[in-house]
Amino acid sequence: MDNIDWCYDILGDVSRTFEIPITNLEKPVSDYMCVGYLLCRIPDTIEDSPSIPTDTKEELLDMYIEVMNGNVQSEEFEEAAMDSKPGDVLEPDHWRLVEDTGKVMNVFNTFPDSERNSITKYVLEMVNGMKKFVSEHDGSIRIKDMSEFEEYCYYVAGTVGHMISSIDFEDDSERVHDLAENYGLLLQSVNIAKDVHGDYHEENNIYLPSDKLSEYGVEQDLLLDEENVNDTDKVLKYIINYAEDRTDEAREYIRRTAEENGLTHMHSWAIPYFLAVATLRELNQNSERALREGGVKITREEVGQILMEGRNVESGDLADFEEKIQDGAFAP
Repeated sequence: MDNIDWCYDILGDVSRTFEIPITNLEKPVSDYMCVGYLLCRIPDTIEDSPSIPTDTKEELLDMYIEVMNGNVQSEEFEEAAMDSKPGDVLEPDHWRLVEDTGKVMNVFNTFPDSERNSITKYVLEMVNGMKKFVSEHDGSIRIKDMSEFEEYCYYVAGTVGHMISSIDFEDDSERVHDLAENYGLLLQSVNIAKDVHGDYHEENNIYLPSDKLSEYGVEQDLLLDEENVNDTDKVLKYIINYAEDRTDEAREYIRRTAEENGLTHMHSWAIPYFLAVATLRELNQNSERALREGGVKITREEVGQILMEGRNVESGDLADFEEKIQDGAFAP
């Protein structure tokens, strides 16, 4: 299997949300997006592993930075990362990606300078941000306030929005990047809101801000105790509102993709947005589910319907289609 084919294959294993939009794009843009996304997922796997000691995480992230800068060979990073791999991992495909970082880098190194530079810029910003949070929180993240919440979401998702725009847009204006950043912040804040329980129990991370929990007398590490669930849910609703406040700009970003590159690109980047809108609907209907095992999910049937019907949406009809999702028109 060629390295680029391997990249597309592993993409489907590590991100179903982004596999479809990326593979719907035409080449070579789809190649740039696929490899760029995988280069972000590799350090994210390191950062998300709760049993890797903080100093080891920092060393691995530093080494990955040097891989991206061309100063360290991929094989050296792979060996060090796999030596630190936990014995029992929840997402083995993510570690399979880490183990074969060289395959991704081999494809990356064939790209034109402009694409390599754009991808490198934002991957490095992401990794340096991850390293900052790993260091300051000693490996297990405990968000202090909304300013830190936004900063974290920016590093892990806002940077991805910027990377997408740098690759996909000739219009590299500040406004486009601002819209792209909010697109990323929306997706990440929904991702955080839908699985507070899983983030805590599987990764030992708490993203609901400590100062907001304190307003209701909840100690951050006790946020999921049964007697605190009602008050924790009030803070969760604050995060849900934060996500909803970004839907207008995220929708505008998607509309801009149609103007820049046509409906195929719009439909691609609309998919994660539409799924986030459906998840927000479920969160608004029963947010406490995010504080229980399993979190908040939309059904496979609805996902399938959104994917099928979303292909026919025109740029001027995004808000109307979003309203159908909010009304549960595609839910079983």
